[in-house]
Amino acid sequence: MSRSRRSHRERLIEAMVVAAARYGYGETSVARIVARAGVSRATFYANFSDKDDCFRAAYSQIAAPVWQDLERLAAADADSDRLRQIVGALLARAGRYPAATKVFLLEAFAAEPSVRAEHERLLLAVEQAIDAQLGESGEDGVRIEVPARAVLGGLAGIIGIRAFRREAGDLASLTDDLMAWLQGYGVGADHRHRSQAEWTSLGRRFAATRRQGDEAPRTLPRGRSALPPAVVASEQRGRILDAVGAMAREKGYAATTVADVVAEAGVTREVFYEQFRGKADAFLAAQGRGLEESLGLAGGEYFSDGSWPDRVWRAGSAMLSYTADHPDNAYVETVESYATGSAAIQRAFENRMAYTFFLEEGYRQRPAAESLPKLCSEAIAGGLIELLRRQVALDRVEQVLELVPQGAYITLAPFIGAPEAAEFVEAKVAETGCD
Repeated sequence: MSRSRRSHRERLIEAMVVAAARYGYGETSVARIVARAGVSRATFYANFSDKDDCFRAAYSQIAAPVWQDLERLAAADADSDRLRQIVGALLARAGRYPAATKVFLLEAFAAEPSVRAEHERLLLAVEQAIDAQLGESGEDGVRIEVPARAVLGGLAGIIGIRAFRREAGDLASLTDDLMAWLQGYGVGADHRHRSQAEWTSLGRRFAATRRQGDEAPRTLPRGRSALPPAVVASEQRGRILDAVGAMAREKGYAATTVADVVAEAGVTREVFYEQFRGKADAFLAAQGRGLEESLGLAGGEYFSDGSWPDRVWRAGSAMLSYTADHPDNAYVETVESYATGSAAIQRAFENRMAYTFFLEEGYRQRPAAESLPKLCSEAIAGGLIELLRRQVALDRVEQVLELVPQGAYITLAPFIGAPEAAEFVEAKVAETGCD
């Protein structure tokens, strides 16, 4: 390959990263890429078959140094201080390369299936590297006992939202706050470690005792309806939003058309456009409905009698019960929001922060909790979302109640103490008669 050809390819890859970070993967076109690169369309197609091909090359270039870091980490001796080094290095790199960071943490989830699959493989490798460092005790004999998946989600969430808002420049300054969050999961060397497999087993035993409800389908009789127009419109809107969720799960946002939605909902195009401006508007509405309904159920449990840990447990159970009963909503929120565009990504981050309201009381649980940085709430929310997203990626969303014990531990431990949170969770599961 000639020097000129390599130069064109490199410029096109750089242009893809900049364009995807600025406009989002869905709104990035070949025209925008070649305009940014300063080359012709013919030059683009001499190097790449299409936009997806160019993005695959861009993703591989971004992912390469991450793989290299993982190889170096695997070859090094375990070190109790290395977790801090990993966190600091991730934050520093994200600050230096904000566009690449946004593409890696957000836009990769909007790409075509082969990129998504490669991204999942890399995230799993990062999780395993973090897990290896969590197993080490420090000089004081304290070990951080938290699922590595939650650590990955907390870091990715905090970095991702700042990259999305173009506020990634000072990320390295968050190292101390993030380490304070992680140290909230500290346990003594004699504390029994619960592996991810054990958490999964515990969750399955808990979920086996819970009956998931069946939602009655929304139906209207065919032909002219005697119902008031407002009732008809509300029913039709609900059917359209249900159809959006079903299509998000079956085909994904990019492949779904308005024709798909109206066929699934059993309404006309005219009815659809009376309710929504277009496909993106309908996806945003479905996303909003999921938050409103799940938050309402969780709030009803949270604002009731009992200790704060008990109310958190019940709120989390209610929220995940809703998700198990409405599995398509999880695809809209945790997967297809990335493909829908910046408005949906912004709403996903806003939805995540709405749930942190349930954590405010945690900072008053004990003296050590009072000194925790408020960033803890954001990190916990990111960790919980990653647990849910991974469940969706594994096509196990109907079994999402399995996450209740692990999610409760992740939520409670920094505030009441990791040993105490583990005992609480085990007692709650035992109450169900399954442990």
